[in-house]
Amino acid sequence: MCIRDRHKEEEEEKEEYNDDEAEVEGDEEEDYDEILKMIEKDDAAPTQTFDSAKLKSLFSNFEKLLRRNEELRMLHPKHPEMFMDSEVDLDQSIKELNTLALYPSYWPEFCSSESHILLIQLLEHENIDLVIDVIDFFSDMFEVEITYNNAKEVKAFAELMDKSKLFEGIVRTLDRFDEERKEEIDAVYKSLGIIENAVDMLPTLSDSLCDNTKIMEWILKRICKGGRQFDDNKLYASEILAILIQTSRSNQFTLGKSGGIEMILLIIAQYRKDDPESEEEREMLENLFDCLAACLILRDNQEIFAREEGIQLMIILIKAKNFCSRPALKVLSFALGSLPLNSRILIDASGLTLIFPIFMKKVMKCKKEEDQRKMEEHVISILFSLIQFCEGVYLDRVVNKFAENNFEKLNRLLELFQEYKCRLAEVSKTINSETAKKLLGDLNENPEEKLYLLKMEE
Repeated sequence: MCIRDRHKEEEEEKEEYNDDEAEVEGDEEEDYDEILKMIEKDDAAPTQTFDSAKLKSLFSNFEKLLRRNEELRMLHPKHPEMFMDSEVDLDQSIKELNTLALYPSYWPEFCSSESHILLIQLLEHENIDLVIDVIDFFSDMFEVEITYNNAKEVKAFAELMDKSKLFEGIVRTLDRFDEERKEEIDAVYKSLGIIENAVDMLPTLSDSLCDNTKIMEWILKRICKGGRQFDDNKLYASEILAILIQTSRSNQFTLGKSGGIEMILLIIAQYRKDDPESEEEREMLENLFDCLAACLILRDNQEIFAREEGIQLMIILIKAKNFCSRPALKVLSFALGSLPLNSRILIDASGLTLIFPIFMKKVMKCKKEEDQRKMEEHVISILFSLIQFCEGVYLDRVVNKFAENNFEKLNRLLELFQEYKCRLAEVSKTINSETAKKLLGDLNENPEEKLYLLKMEE
């Protein structure tokens, strides 16, 4: 019997007792004035303060109950009924520790105690309910509002937890959760939340997690699980993957080397004909497209993408004219990169008959000006790669497209050139204004980079 089942039984017993009590009392009139006096008395009572003495008492109780549980498990390994009560007590003691999250000033005492090591070790406990308790505790410690208001304390805490291998332990624990139970579904979600907030505090953690754990493998399997059956944890897993990939060149390489590109393409391929059914499912797909675009910065990944027929899939998605069409165009612009082979594959797959109508604004028009501008940038990037890296017959096929229909595509190119030239001139004027000084801040720090980014934004 698990701890939560035991608690449930106790609650049912209490309800039965209350029902019996109500029957005995019958219709007896209650003394409301007396009840109100009791409530006022409780309100007037001083609240219990949280201090070092209280914290040490919590630590001592937790450590004592943990040792007791370990002893009973060793003495009666085949008789759970002999140690179940000790685990109920241990469960309660861990829950009492959750109060610590509200008092960041006492976190250094927790970090210097043995309790933080014992809690991390509890992630390996056989009783999954105790593991969930530990996840709940650290989830509260890394809660967004607390990290925002106590950044210094949380960062120091996160650094120590990293040294103590907390995050590696959490990743190992993910495989143990059975997401048929609501409690374990919630535990997976909270585990991902801990990882997200910790990486936000410690950016270098992104690399070490992927180097020292199977986090990327677990995420990809979790996203693939159930095909197109969608849930919140699948969305959250895609968000964590996007964070890991977009913040680290090393992780981009790892994704390609570990077969991640192939798995993402398989997931996306399920949406060739049908759009995602919800806004959350669309967000998951956007995260996956972003992962592909980020990792295709690397030439090695461009080769893997071509080998797995990723270019052909993107062309199919663009032709479908559905939700996936625009992100597929973006990925295609990254996929061509500096690899001539990929440009030739696009041409052989009749990609020119698809790209030029978009370039001429005959298809895939966007309602929002910002979206239209982004799409234009992706198309121009694709055309740039085709012209720069194609040779011979392939280059001729591209150039000939610009001569069709009385050079209408060349005229469109000149229009865009003039449009971007005017925008750049406006930005150049703005750079010398007071507004630019506020936008750029201190130009003594990376002035060229700041000026470049301002021009790109405009």
